[in-house]
Amino acid sequence: VVCPHAVSPNGIETDGDEALALLTRAGDVYAAISQLSPSEARNVSSSEFIMEPSLEDLLEMTSRLYIISQMLRMMLESVVCEQLAARQAMQKATESAEELDKLVTRQYRRKRQSSITQEILEIVAGSNEMEESDTITAAGRFGDVPPFPLPKSPIQPLGP
Repeated sequence: VVCPHAVSPNGIETDGDEALALLTRAGDVYAAISQLSPSEARNVSSSEFIMEPSLEDLLEMTSRLYIISQMLRMMLESVVCEQLAARQAMQKATESAEELDKLVTRQYRRKRQSSITQEILEIVAGSNEMEESDTITAAGRFGDVPPFPLPKSPIQPLGP
């Protein structure tokens, strides 16, 4: 990159430029900002400036940190996407299972109701059949015993 104008070694080019001094003392960082005119800046020797780390080292470190942070971001996004996909799959599976449960329950209840209805119909049909024939012919079972009417209630006496 070619700079259109020359930069002075101390970085002060025009009036209003500021010099920033960062100092550390007992683990605390202090910043001192002072405005210098270009004529005052010319009197400051480059030995008064201590730049640590150098610009090349700083660029190398920040570029490494940037690349590492981007890789970490991509890995985190990948994990998040995987977790979201698993959650959505589990949610769909739960909805499917609930729907299947409703279907099976409905089918079970219909078969159960059908079975109960069938039993009730058989009982009613048997009751109607017994009401139609008031007498029992016992000849088939007991030989020559004459038929006799069935009692309507347990209090009625048996016999002709």
